[in-house]
Amino acid sequence: MPIPTRRENLFFALLTLIVMMPTATLRAADSVQVDDASNPFAWFDPIIETHRLIQDRFVTTPDMPALQQAVIDAMIEELGDPYTVFVPNEMLGEFNKSLRGEYAGIGATVRTEDGWMTIASPLEDSPAIHAGIMPGDRVIAIDNETTFDEPLQASIDRLTGVPGTVVTVTIERDDKQFDLDITRRQITPRTVEGFARIGDGWDYLIDPINRIGYIRVTQFNAPTTEEFRAAINNLQSTGDIGALIIDLRFNPGGLLPAAIEIADLFLENGVIVSTRGRAGEDETVYAVAEGTLSDFPIAVLANRQSASASEIVSAALQGNGRAIVVGERTFGKGSVQGVVALPSGAGQIKLTERHYFGPANKVIHRTDDSTVWGVDPDPGFFSPMTNTEYNAMLRVRNTRSIIHRTNENTEEQAPTEPGALVEYIRETLSDPQLAVAVDAIEQRLTSGEWIATGEDVDGDSSLEVVELQRIRSARDRILRELDRIDRRVAAIEGEIDEEDAEAIDLIPEDAEIVNGSVEIFDAEGNRVVTLHITDEGLRRWLNGAPVERIDQE
Repeated sequence: MPIPTRRENLFFALLTLIVMMPTATLRAADSVQVDDASNPFAWFDPIIETHRLIQDRFVTTPDMPALQQAVIDAMIEELGDPYTVFVPNEMLGEFNKSLRGEYAGIGATVRTEDGWMTIASPLEDSPAIHAGIMPGDRVIAIDNETTFDEPLQASIDRLTGVPGTVVTVTIERDDKQFDLDITRRQITPRTVEGFARIGDGWDYLIDPINRIGYIRVTQFNAPTTEEFRAAINNLQSTGDIGALIIDLRFNPGGLLPAAIEIADLFLENGVIVSTRGRAGEDETVYAVAEGTLSDFPIAVLANRQSASASEIVSAALQGNGRAIVVGERTFGKGSVQGVVALPSGAGQIKLTERHYFGPANKVIHRTDDSTVWGVDPDPGFFSPMTNTEYNAMLRVRNTRSIIHRTNENTEEQAPTEPGALVEYIRETLSDPQLAVAVDAIEQRLTSGEWIATGEDVDGDSSLEVVELQRIRSARDRILRELDRIDRRVAAIEGEIDEEDAEAIDLIPEDAEIVNGSVEIFDAEGNRVVTLHITDEGLRRWLNGAPVERIDQE
């Protein structure tokens, strides 16, 4: 069950407040002084009075629980903070599961393929892998009920359940079908990954010649610090660490203590993070020398989806001069939430209580009117990527994350010749940001200095220009979608013919257009500009555009 939205959330808070308040005498609404310090309950008077009037006198019987939820949601909505939510009791299980990053099931990533649930990969040390589940297995039934054309989440819900219970999955593999009885248990997905698979484990060395390690953190949960230390120990077991890449791209954050602990591994002293809010004293967390790893070059990979705890790590290492940051400006989620149970027992509120700041009081949090936020890449290491480039990179990454049937590293081995690794990462792995980081570290190990291998953050490719282009692109997509909806509305209302309501398919669906070009000519036939096509989304962009086809072949 998903966590409720604000609009779905609006009720328990007000009635909870009403139940907790003493009885008040009805009075005219305009006589209430809500700022009267001598009467701390005056603020609640009009709410209680409205509640009583509706309950006693409204023409039909009101749905009081729905009204209560509406009041709670209205208060939270007015805060204008997307991270503050009310969670009623019936949703606490799912909410707590999302906080812990745990669930009870068989332990596998899945996808839909040809209408069937299909195993993308079993998870490490999971009931699925111990039962013999393999990548590509088709789950045609769960407890003898088919998965065909069932929504994927519905199938996942049937696989999860109470720890210790058994679920029977019917597997189709190599044109053979068989049943597997799998005992569910608590699953805590790993949040630390390496460069390439070795059986059901990871190879954390991206460059064995220069001893460059690579650790990717997907989220900051309770086990993350222990997993990160294990990855470091794995690297140190075969020799000294020459350098390290910490990949925090697409990391949405998580637990603040885990971020602090990981940053502290690399810092002998200095500010890790400061937090400020109205409740309690301002707090500053400092690094301690005990347990600090030896000094070696570090590059942190971050992008516009790196948020919250991942921004704390990035800011701490960059702000203390311990690492460079490569990639893009981060998301800008610089707020800390506390989870408070209501005394009435009606539920919990996840409430934004503090904002956090990096070293030198660097602002992290982004608001609608912010011009500076998050963590910027270091000068010379800005490496923006388009959505198309990210999709290509993630397809390769997901393929390399699959646990294979043997215990050997089945991936193509990365080249070790000077310069060849960077080209391999850029071309074969489709990851220009990682290529910039590896190139930077290799040159740092050779020259002793950080030499720019990406773009600077000034000029036409500045962070602000890229962000402005992204926002304008998002706005244009929304406007085009609104135009399409308006055309549909007009068609239904009979103002235009139904066939005119759909935009003409200007580009055949089977045409490969990426890396092609568009030429614009003026009315005299003179070429104005030639545009390089970087994304399949051109079809969507042309939907509703003021153009028409003149060549129908």
